[in-house]
Amino acid sequence: MSLMGLDLSCTATGIAVLADDGAVLALDRVGRKLTRAATVRDKVERLMHIADRVLRVRDQFDVRTIAVENYAFHARGAQNDLAELHGVVKMQLWLRNQIEVRLVHASAARKAVLGVGRIEKADIVRVVRARGVAVADDNQADAWVVAEWLRLEEDAHAGARDNGKE
Repeated sequence: MSLMGLDLSCTATGIAVLADDGAVLALDRVGRKLTRAATVRDKVERLMHIADRVLRVRDQFDVRTIAVENYAFHARGAQNDLAELHGVVKMQLWLRNQIEVRLVHASAARKAVLGVGRIEKADIVRVVRARGVAVADDNQADAWVVAEWLRLEEDAHAGARDNGKE
């Protein structure tokens, strides 16, 4: 069984797929920048392009469990676009595969996986690469952190079930 971590962004969504044992099965990124003159159709096509790539990677590895980095509520800028992307991806995953994603705040995932919640993007890449994961950029690094957080959570729940605590 495999699982997926997503760092959703309209310009560079990070995708990571891990096996149960933590082996990296896929690292990907997808996005599309738009100009200020972009039409509504341009924006919708970008959302569907990103969702389609997520779905294709999900299908390729038969992913059943997916975690998504939750909104950065303090961030300023394209919050509406990001909210639309979250909605499109979540809806497509549900309609096509009945997958309800798990949300995790970036700082919680980073704390659990890296041991520190607040860390610069460049440092995340450095630390993840030091663990032997060949990420191309901070988007893939964040997606890997989310996927690894999900794997650790799944392991903890399986352990609790095995010990009769759930």
